[in-house]
Amino acid sequence: MRDLLSSGYSKGAEPYEVKAVAHVEIQDISESKVLHDYMSRVQTHLQPDVFLKKAKTDGGKLVKLQYPSEALKEILVNAVIHRDYSLNDDIHVRIFDNRIEVQSPGKLPGYMKIENLYEERFSRNPNVVRMLHNLPNPVNHDIGEGLDTAKNELKKAGLVDPIFQEKENAFLVIVKHQK
Repeated sequence: MRDLLSSGYSKGAEPYEVKAVAHVEIQDISESKVLHDYMSRVQTHLQPDVFLKKAKTDGGKLVKLQYPSEALKEILVNAVIHRDYSLNDDIHVRIFDNRIEVQSPGKLPGYMKIENLYEERFSRNPNVVRMLHNLPNPVNHDIGEGLDTAKNELKKAGLVDPIFQEKENAFLVIVKHQK
């Protein structure tokens, strides 16, 4: 089993293949180098067996967290379209147990403030917006419709509105899994 875990991914010519395993003991996985390397990267202080069993529960039942894909798509598209391309940074997507965060380089442009995001319209990169909108299946709506769509999709899923924060040199959108 340890060989299967340590050789499950290859950057070579062969595609990654998932093979079903008839029976796996948690001890086989918890002692693997792959798991320990991963736990080190995510900087967890949990014991391996606790880390593997960690799940959201509600009265003993496993809770499957779901986010509306259309809302996440709109937030990601906005991050790409409205980011500050003069900054040498990436868009960061962080997934937590209870939320998803999308951080885009650059503060809000022009006269945009967190308080007027749903009312005002401003495009930092109008050529990018226009180019994407002219694709056969455009990923973006008309200017200003993306956040409204995200908010409405979250509401339909019974989730709270996204939270917006301006950081030192970035804009952060937090989608909480909270009703």
